[in-house]
Amino acid sequence: MCTLISRGDLAMDSHGPRPPSPFDDPAEEHDRKEAEGNSGIKLEDTGLSEPMDIDHNSSTIFDDMEKTDFSMFSPPMHCESKASPSPEKPDPEKEAKPLLKDKSAEGMLASLYDQPRHIQYATHFPIPQEESCSHECNQRLVVLFGVGKQRDDARHTIKKITKDILKVLNRKSTAETGGEEGQKRKKSKPEAFPTAEDIFAKFQHLSHFDQHQVTSQVSRNVLEQITSFALGMSYHLPLVQHVQFIFDLMEYSLNISGLIDFAIQLLNELSVVEAELLLKSSDLVGSYTTSLCLCIVAVLRHYHSCLILNQDQMAQVFEGLCGVVKHGMNRSDGSSAERCILAYLYDLYTSCSHLKSKFGELFSDFCSKVKNTIYCNVEPSDSNMLWEPEFMIDTIENPSAHNFTYTNLGKSLNENPANRYSFVCNALMHVCVGHHDPDRVNDIAILCAELTGYCKSLSAEWLGVLKALCCSSNNGTCGFNDLLCNVDASANI
Repeated sequence: MCTLISRGDLAMDSHGPRPPSPFDDPAEEHDRKEAEGNSGIKLEDTGLSEPMDIDHNSSTIFDDMEKTDFSMFSPPMHCESKASPSPEKPDPEKEAKPLLKDKSAEGMLASLYDQPRHIQYATHFPIPQEESCSHECNQRLVVLFGVGKQRDDARHTIKKITKDILKVLNRKSTAETGGEEGQKRKKSKPEAFPTAEDIFAKFQHLSHFDQHQVTSQVSRNVLEQITSFALGMSYHLPLVQHVQFIFDLMEYSLNISGLIDFAIQLLNELSVVEAELLLKSSDLVGSYTTSLCLCIVAVLRHYHSCLILNQDQMAQVFEGLCGVVKHGMNRSDGSSAERCILAYLYDLYTSCSHLKSKFGELFSDFCSKVKNTIYCNVEPSDSNMLWEPEFMIDTIENPSAHNFTYTNLGKSLNENPANRYSFVCNALMHVCVGHHDPDRVNDIAILCAELTGYCKSLSAEWLGVLKALCCSSNNGTCGFNDLLCNVDASANI
């Protein structure tokens, strides 16, 4: 930043506007431009706008390039070209302020991308949010917004969005402290808690620098909450869906390195959090850390090509995942989340020689067990058992309204082939013939996945019923005749 300032690359044109904030009032922006125009002579008389005595040769090599060559930070929106301006310029004094206030945030951002490329760079380029970089951040604010009201407004915008996110994160709504408390507060004071949609709508109009700054602050807050709980100093844990929301914000802002670092830091705390939950005899034992770890695995698997470049991070991830599922490595059954974690552990171990050399003694025996449990070959079933149309139908129609133990239900399905057949037929029939509400279908999918984790025999049933729906016209011995008689496969597949 200081280099660009010293070279004069960030020197503002005296007739050009400063980069506006996406949330500036358009009417105030219009008044400010008029004020700057009226005070231009005074600034010139006092010598404050004299050009700097610098060498511009270092930047003239870019002058012949089109602006489209520097569209890295340009937003995905249409900006009107200035190639053919209108010969008649409207009088600003004749324009009503209500019309100015009707401008969208996209219109305000469009003027920003008419600025010189170095100003765009300074506006968007993310600076690490560390103490050693505080001077760079301050220099950026001064260069872009000066030292007056505009700088204060820019700071206020970031603080407001950060405060809204933290307000949601800090709600005491986890099962550890009573989830109904947050719901009651939401009904009594709905205006006090902005929705995720409102927050994201504001967040997406920030510059890349501001997006990184916001996500850095809220991720630190989540880590402090989890660390405080792990040390026994707090009873509050952030909800898994809140952590997922931060993941989404970081991904949208393209803060991929920060996202991976944040996920690994969370992963390193999970084993300690699980121990603290056991110590407090919490109802979240075995569910909270596994669910959060599943979200972390989803992030790491999606950005595996970035993660694999850093051997130290790979080792941290492997150790952290082993700590979460170490109690289930010797079992042939387990939750759907545990199976996903074990599958990712297996993929990491088999694809990275560094992990094999470092963790071979620890994981080599478990590797073969995971392979036999998760990656074994399964032959599709061709069952035609006695169908019970009412078997588990209440649970299938509304899975979230029933509290049951997957372990016991999975054991009962494993011992009774007729029950497995009825469950598979009823689940598929309800999805194909019944309601098609996406949330309800998602709940049914979660129910089926969890029961399959605790009943290995269901895997063959799912493959068999899919084969019957897709291939029954070519092969009449696929089984599941009860389902085929009630579902028109040609209309639903």
